[in-house]
Amino acid sequence: MLKALLKVILFLATSLIYLYLLPGNSYFFYLFYIVVLSLSFRYDRKYTDVYYLSYLIFSFWGIVAAASYYISYGETFAPYVDDTFYFKNINNVLSGEFDTNLTLYEIIVGLIYLPFSSFKEIVHLDLLPFNWFIGSLAVGQAIKLARQFYPLKNKIYTLGAFLLIVANSNFLEGSVHLYRDGFMAFFLLICLNKATEGKYFVALVFAVFTGLIRGANGALALFYIAIMFIFSRNLIRSKSQAGVVISIFLLVAILGDQMIGYSNYMRSFNSEGSTDNISMTERISNRYDKFLDEDMGGIGGMLQSGNPILMAAALPITMISPIQVKPFVRAEYSDAWGWIVRFRSESFWEIGNILLWSFCFYPIILGIWIMIKDKNLKHFGAILFFLTTLIAISYISMQLRHKIGYIILFPILYNAYYTHREKFNRRNVILIQGCTFAVLLLYNIYSL
Repeated sequence: MLKALLKVILFLATSLIYLYLLPGNSYFFYLFYIVVLSLSFRYDRKYTDVYYLSYLIFSFWGIVAAASYYISYGETFAPYVDDTFYFKNINNVLSGEFDTNLTLYEIIVGLIYLPFSSFKEIVHLDLLPFNWFIGSLAVGQAIKLARQFYPLKNKIYTLGAFLLIVANSNFLEGSVHLYRDGFMAFFLLICLNKATEGKYFVALVFAVFTGLIRGANGALALFYIAIMFIFSRNLIRSKSQAGVVISIFLLVAILGDQMIGYSNYMRSFNSEGSTDNISMTERISNRYDKFLDEDMGGIGGMLQSGNPILMAAALPITMISPIQVKPFVRAEYSDAWGWIVRFRSESFWEIGNILLWSFCFYPIILGIWIMIKDKNLKHFGAILFFLTTLIAISYISMQLRHKIGYIILFPILYNAYYTHREKFNRRNVILIQGCTFAVLLLYNIYSL
């Protein structure tokens, strides 16, 4: 009853905001993807509630964010560059202009909307429901992947795994805006699921699709396929052997890039004229040099310090960030608007993120420890993939939206903890959860 009421409230709220932003216009595509989701339930009934509720949550927060931008400066685009960049590229596809610097994301979205462009002008708000739809499918795939390792089916436990994604501020940021991150996560998760099932050819196809959206994640997908193939065939019988093989794999990847230059295609289908036409090691070096030149505080300051202890401590903080609520921001958006103070609807996501990690941080840490100690090499391989992705994004990528690459793996760690929760003193877990909440609360009070 409560779940049905929540769905109705989210649907009505989203519909009303849509009508406010598009007076006299339809919100056809918002309804269209609800119908598409309903049809997809026939093929995956186990995750009906997951898909549907995810879509309603993403659509609600997405339209709230668009409305807050519109009220602040008269546009529904986020106050950054990426969504306008993708909107422009998608419109180029609709106009029949296929630039070689397009990624698979813009091409697929453009082709999907091409038949509809004959009947109406495709505006920004028409495109957003596609991302909400894909984001909801990614959530279902993430829970499905977690159950392959630890098949918990209790509804309470499923709710926790579900919230680790839909209440995660960074996943919301990447899924509700016109960014490629949600689509990348969807393809990556299909790849991981198929590789875990032993269907390596299908996994390889989706690893390529992932790479055509974001090359670095495609490379990590290939890394996961290699891990699952080697571990499932018992080609490696110990964790120490696994460490040697993984080190060789990474070395070959770097040397291969130096020789062939495959990372030139990390954003586009053609390296010629691409701003990314550099090797992987050059890319990492340039990004790090640029990062060191910036004046940063908080986590950025810890990473810039060069202090090994601070840099190591930054890793778990990066994993759960943002941990500070910033309801208002003063920024310059355009010559016409100048400097304005904008209320950040994203602050609601940050509040949710703080509450989420107050109760999930310690169980996730325990989940990591359980999987590292697990004698099942496939489980050990999965945690190696998680840690590799976490380190790469934290110390090389350094972009919040890129964290989606490992956020989708949190349900595995969550399920790992709850599968073995009897090994841990429940009172101690609750005490540490309470202390985590108190620390995060005091930090936000101090930051006011």
